Amino acid sequence: MSDSLKNRKLVLLTSVVCLLLSALVTDGQTEPPAQDDVVRVFTQLVQTDLMVFDRKGHLVNGLKREDFELKVDGKTTPVEFLDYVVAGSAREEAQLAYARSGRGVAVPANALERGRTVLFYVDDLHLDLTSCDAARKMIAKFLDRNMAYNTSAAITSTSGQIGFLQQLTDSDLMLRAALRRLNPKPYSVEDGSLPRMTEHQAWLLDRRDPELTNYFIDETIRTARGMTRDLAGAMVSQRASNTLFRAEQSTRNTLAGLENLLAYANKTPGRKLLIFISSGFVLDLQNTREAEIVHRISSEAARSGVVIYSVDARGLTTSIRDASSGGSGSDPQQRLERSLHSEVWDTQDVMSALAQDTGGKSVFNTNDLTSGLQDALQETSVYYLVGWKPDPQTNAPSKFQKLTVSIIGRPDLTVRIRRGFAAGEPLPVAAKTKEPKTPPPTGPEAELQKAMLAPLPGKNTPVSIALNYANTADKGLTLSTSLQIDREFVSIDSEQEKPKQNGTLEVVGTIYDDHGRAGARISDRLSITPPAGNDGGSANAIVATYPIRIQPGLYQVRVAVRDPKTGRLANTNAWVEVPDLLAPKLALSSLMIGERKQAGAMRRIAKSDIAEGVNLNVKLRFAQNSQLRFLVFAYNAKSSSGTALPDVTIQVQVVRNGQPVVSPSLRSIVTHGAADLRRLPYAAELSLEGLERGHYQLRVTAFDRVANTTASEQRAFEIE
Repeated sequence: MSDSLKNRKLVLLTSVVCLLLSALVTDGQTEPPAQDDVVRVFTQLVQTDLMVFDRKGHLVNGLKREDFELKVDGKTTPVEFLDYVVAGSAREEAQLAYARSGRGVAVPANALERGRTVLFYVDDLHLDLTSCDAARKMIAKFLDRNMAYNTSAAITSTSGQIGFLQQLTDSDLMLRAALRRLNPKPYSVEDGSLPRMTEHQAWLLDRRDPELTNYFIDETIRTARGMTRDLAGAMVSQRASNTLFRAEQSTRNTLAGLENLLAYANKTPGRKLLIFISSGFVLDLQNTREAEIVHRISSEAARSGVVIYSVDARGLTTSIRDASSGGSGSDPQQRLERSLHSEVWDTQDVMSALAQDTGGKSVFNTNDLTSGLQDALQETSVYYLVGWKPDPQTNAPSKFQKLTVSIIGRPDLTVRIRRGFAAGEPLPVAAKTKEPKTPPPTGPEAELQKAMLAPLPGKNTPVSIALNYANTADKGLTLSTSLQIDREFVSIDSEQEKPKQNGTLEVVGTIYDDHGRAGARISDRLSITPPAGNDGGSANAIVATYPIRIQPGLYQVRVAVRDPKTGRLANTNAWVEVPDLLAPKLALSSLMIGERKQAGAMRRIAKSDIAEGVNLNVKLRFAQNSQLRFLVFAYNAKSSSGTALPDVTIQVQVVRNGQPVVSPSLRSIVTHGAADLRRLPYAAELSLEGLERGHYQLRVTAFDRVANTTASEQRAFEIE
């Protein structure tokens, strides 16, 4: 590698992760910042995350504070705080809160895992068809293997072609729909002149690469006889500048999209894994401010608690193209070929820097991208939090401070950590924007609408949502949005000298299709009666259901609620794919699930008892040893020629970690006396007695014995 390339890489690796530490003071009066990030600076403590590996690449746990040697700018600094954190665990948020302020947050005894957050950022502007296909296969395998019940993920792209589906979600069906939209969107910067000039060649020419410059000058003179060498050199230089100018927009789009995704990730708690998939690109550090953007990306990753793993979707390769791709003439000195050999490394530099400076790793020069992804998931599953007190004497504004950590007496262990920080670095100045002529709407109604439009639910939201579809004889294909609101969210006057007054909740919601087009809307005002007895308003959660006729398709429902007395807001959203239940084939409605606080064996519910008073369980959280009650409809079962009646059996399973833990015997749907053979209801109760706390799936499969077809529905739930 040339000296200029080495120097460029050094600049990247020592500058891109300067953290915004403007909150650092010495008098102890400043309050800690509120961001839920992983690298923070406070009045007393600087804290960062790191991972420790042995020689086989295995994570190492069990280390103590005295095992770590921390150096800031080469100066040994005592480790004041150390904790071992499991990413996505119920305790992670409490551990982060304690690390940043010395005060923890309460973790309920029955708290379940919050789950991992994985972000895929696909640089589709720098992918060809083969590389894009490799990226799609890698993400598809993640969805097949790693989308656990409590995992959230997002699939985003530089071009924005995924559109409305570029959202963080735990919905497997939405993520698969997003993946289907992912296609290469390669751009071309070539000007059509001879010899052909690629972006990487223009980048080398702009840096006065002598061999490549002489090659292009010689070829330019050969194709335009009589041209002087000085004129040919000027033409080559101008072509290189124009090519880099055209390429700059694509590079800026790639970096801007990555920066925006990191800002979006800052709204979610805990440590996040970001998989940056690209075929590489070069930074024009001499003529643009792209290095500043890379600097901001690393800073934003630190604030957002994001570790970047960069994946080169080209796989195993030694050069991008053959020597003939850059020109039309002979090149006996192989000047062009030598420039092509450096293209792979040059276009990987910025991806490598972003990974290293955020504590991640590069997955380069391998065709097994899935293995690299699995390594990333495993390596980031746990981490250490290390904190130390800053030295006010060396805490000069914007002074870059390099971090190094080693394990005392263990040279066989490797520590992967963010590269460093810059104390007192000012926030970037935002560009001025013109004020709109018409001010945006304000007031309670506008706040309610804004909350409803938010892409992510608020933290610890007190409102839950369940979406159920069915095809009824009177209403046709219907989507029912059911909301469950914690009663303590609603203010009710309960002073002893006054009679209890009803509370009020305002509800708004909108149904969006998979392109973000708004459809039916929900608007309601609920009157909430005081709870009976002396339960303090904590019992009998509020449940409201809004049925809407709908067409088959993929939808997202966003809702928000507001207590007008206190002004408190809460929001949530959910995805659902509504199948065509009118098609002439066996199909099932959603699984409508409730709970009964009595134990017992599984039993079929008689038709006369289907409407029995067991409320819909919107949260899908169940007490141990309770009864899970469900209702499902089977549609379009074929009738037997002999009896003129359908013959449908139902298999019910409770599944955990892919394995059935409860599997009663098959049951037949009773069809004699059915009011409508096209819509066969089946309801049953299933005992949860003996099942441990955790995540499960209720899986119901219908078998049409006449048509020899099956249909299946499943729904995740928790046992607390």
